Amino acid sequence: MGWNLSEEEAKALWGVEDVPHGPAAHNWESPDERCIRYEKALRGILAASSDHRMVIMLQAVAASALREHKLEKWYMERLK
Repeated sequence: MGWNLSEEEAKALWGVEDVPHGPAAHNWESPDERCIRYEKALRGILAASSDHRMVIMLQAVAASALREHKLEKWYMERLK
């Protein structure tokens, strides 16, 4: 999902210094889009099925990042 804003609309929303420009502009995503993508990735980590300690530790970190503290504690208990 990309933005189809004119340059003027983008400047009105984000200010001149925040408007993407140059060669990397076509890869730019809004902070809201990036947040959705990160949350999706963290939830994907939580969906992993493994008894490997590294995976469980990674899941605890993902749960913490999502502010799922009870779930984080549960994962940390599994490491003991």
